[in-house]
Amino acid sequence: MIRQWHSLHSVWNLLEQYEQRNSATFKRVGLFRLDVRYTEPVNIKTKDAAVIPSLMFENTHWPRAVNDRLFFGDRHFAQVWASDRFSSVEEYLAWQKTTDSSNRGVHSEDFVAYLIKQKWKMPLKQQDICFQRVRSNGDIIVWDCDWMWRNKVRGVIVMGMHRSGTSMLSGLLVRSMSYHLPGEQIQTNTQNKLGFFENYDVARQNDVWLQQQGMTWYDLDGIQTAANNSDLVYNAFDPSSSCVKKRGKCKNVGNFYFEHLKEVKQHYKRKSNFPWVLKDPRICITLKNWIRTFIGTP
Repeated sequence: MIRQWHSLHSVWNLLEQYEQRNSATFKRVGLFRLDVRYTEPVNIKTKDAAVIPSLMFENTHWPRAVNDRLFFGDRHFAQVWASDRFSSVEEYLAWQKTTDSSNRGVHSEDFVAYLIKQKWKMPLKQQDICFQRVRSNGDIIVWDCDWMWRNKVRGVIVMGMHRSGTSMLSGLLVRSMSYHLPGEQIQTNTQNKLGFFENYDVARQNDVWLQQQGMTWYDLDGIQTAANNSDLVYNAFDPSSSCVKKRGKCKNVGNFYFEHLKEVKQHYKRKSNFPWVLKDPRICITLKNWIRTFIGTP
């Protein structure tokens, strides 16, 4: 920790020397570690005055702790983050005694929380920025972001009916923007020679959900007009149902109703497949079921 603080202070001194030599002053400053692998771009072109990453691990012993591995924002806040550590230790230890916590001593993440929240009261924004530490032997700590993403969906659902351009959009995301299409894919054919960019189990699960309720994607009997006759509202598909409805009675269909869902979850909830693309025209009807699958009750 002490070496880290010395390094940060030295870097800030170099920045000030550069400013003096060039008679210029930076308005915004970013302090990024070089011994990490950034898994996605970091957008620093924001109006936020002080940004740090969200905490990457569960910390029950130091509940006030914040992530101390990265900072970007306005220059004067960056200066505090980088150079006001040694001079604030005594104040931090004195402040600890006024709190209800039994924790004592200098803990880096807790100290930085005191520095930026209590002492300087920065307008702080904690942002989900994923990067993985790289050890001196080259090993990458691949689980560094698991806690951060524990309840978050990392992907895009592409919606639109057949022949509406969804394959083109999904293809652009996969081939040009490094999105993933996990699992088994539906193969190309004469209808779409460049690819559908659809997961096989997603499409089949949608078929099962619709078929078990006596519906298909081209069955429009359930569409009704809204009161003002301006929108179409699909009221027939029941995402909470897991039964076949015949003559007003519900017959439970059991695990068959979710037979492809296990495969979908296995691939789409894997961190290495973030960010992903989920695409199938039937999702226009079954969207609530997919939201429930990845997030919870819609």
